Amino acid sequence: MLEVLKNNRKRILIVLICFLLIVSTITTIIINCSERKHFLSAGDYIEKNVVESINFCADKNFFQIYPDNTIECINEIVENKMDSVLLDTYLTKDSKAVCCSTPDTEDLIGMDGTVKDYTYFELIKYNLISSESDEPLVLSLASDVIKHCIENAVTPVIFPHDTDNNDDLFSVFEKYQDKCRIVVVSENYDFLLEINKKYPSVNTWYKVDSLSDEIVDSLNLLNNFEVIFDAKNYDKNMIEKLNERNYPFGCYNLNKKSQLKKYCALSISSIITSEFVK
Repeated sequence: MLEVLKNNRKRILIVLICFLLIVSTITTIIINCSERKHFLSAGDYIEKNVVESINFCADKNFFQIYPDNTIECINEIVENKMDSVLLDTYLTKDSKAVCCSTPDTEDLIGMDGTVKDYTYFELIKYNLISSESDEPLVLSLASDVIKHCIENAVTPVIFPHDTDNNDDLFSVFEKYQDKCRIVVVSENYDFLLEINKKYPSVNTWYKVDSLSDEIVDSLNLLNNFEVIFDAKNYDKNMIEKLNERNYPFGCYNLNKKSQLKKYCALSISSIITSEFVK
């Protein structure tokens, strides 16, 4: 009789432990889901055909699981059905273009200096400290991130912060320019002219803070381009001038419903956002 009671107690204990593990797992899933960002669906505020005509580009604050500018974060782009992703690139000591949101290696890997102070192989000895994923992550070569974008039908929007001696990045443009859509964004007008000349099928985005007559007039020298400006600097007259000349435009930092409606009414082409999905 005592033996039977002992066995029953063991069974009850095992069932109780299993029950508590299941409850703990479900609770963890619920907490993680509640902590994840709830994106705004653009289709709730503007017509579907308008949404489909716009290029939705994920900004660096878009990501929740993986750090921005990594191969792994592209999976979040695919999951959320974004059209493109903004990729910042910097050159290493050995002139390799790597994707990262800052050149400051203290913020990236916990080491003094900047990306330019290290070779690529020195940099990947350290894990990214911003990663909250279970697996350790390292800095990614721009060529690898771009390749992963293209394989997943995501347009890479590349922002080279070093515009000199960028042969590593140029070799990527050479490889893909006639095979898929690639966008280069820069505040350096002369650099974009150079891209236009060398790689005419690569799209260029001229990034400015706000529009002016001088900027609008300068666009006639660019090919295959858009001008992008900060969404907070709304200027209807300047936008109408762009539309009159059939110059496409986009906005970065576009994260508010009021901005979305206002710019879509004026035929915006691209939206760089951390809040909206299609």
